[in-house]
This record gives sequence, C-alpha cells and structure tokens, in this order.
Amino acid sequence: MHVTSGDAEIRVTFEGVGNWSALGTDALLTQVFPPDAPTLCLSELPSAISSSRVDRLARHEFGHALGLIHEHSSPAAGIRWDRETVYAALAQPPNSWTREQVDHNVFQVYDRTTTNFTEFDPESVMLYAFPAEWTLDGVTFPENSTLSQRDEDFVRTNYADV
Repeated sequence: MHVTSGDAEIRVTFEGVGNWSALGTDALLTQVFPPDAPTLCLSELPSAISSSRVDRLARHEFGHALGLIHEHSSPAAGIRWDRETVYAALAQPPNSWTREQVDHNVFQVYDRTTTNFTEFDPESVMLYAFPAEWTLDGVTFPENSTLSQRDEDFVRTNYADV
C-alpha cells in the first residue's frame, strides 16, 4: 500500500541514486523537501540480493527518518580513521563519493552538546560496516541488519509521548 494523496511526513521512493533519508524532522523543511518530493530513497532495495540486505537498508534509512544518526558519527564512537584509505576506497564505485561526501557520511562527528546519544553501540543498525584497514588500530565492525536493543530503547524513549 502507498499514499497517493493527502499529507505524508515520510515519502518513500525506490527510484533515484543511493539510499538516503531526511533526518527526523528535517523532512518537514519544505524548502529542502517539497511536499510532493520524497523524503526517503531506497533505490537499492529492488536489486538487493539478500533479505538481510533489504532489512538492513530499510531499517537504517527509516532509523534516519525517526531521527537516528549514524552510530559512527556519535560523539561516543571514538573511531580512529585512516582517512586517506577511506577516501580512496569510497571514491570507487558503487559509492564514487567526493572527499566532502566522505567527510559528511563517515567522518562527521555530531556535537555532544546538541545531540541525543547513548554510549557507542557496535550492534546498531545505524553503524556502517567497514574493514579493519579503514582504521588506524584495526577496529572493524560487520554490517548489522537488525535493530539493537539500544536502537529500540532510543526510539522508544524519544517517541514515548507520540
């Protein structure tokens, strides 16, 4: 089922480039997301080859729609990136990201005074998977396809009155 008329705060498309979502109430910014435009894109979903990949993509992007940030961008993460290695890897397809896009999507750390966050959660669906060579100390994390207990608790806490 899909919305064909009326208002919707989360508007999903499966067409376009990449997988992305407006972050929380940013979807209400009509100068950024006009009322007839998508606020969430899952373009990889139709071609995803495993159900765990579908689950991960949908849960991750809907997590953003509910206001969850990337776990590796949490002020509590403390990941020691090998920046040049990450830039080189993500400049290649399928990402083909510029340095600015890598800075925003990977290296950006949210300000601890303006962000609601918990202790670092290595099981969060909001954490990017990355290989050990991307960090200076060999730390690596797998791709999580399920919501962690902290993910669930955080959403429950922030939407308790909704």
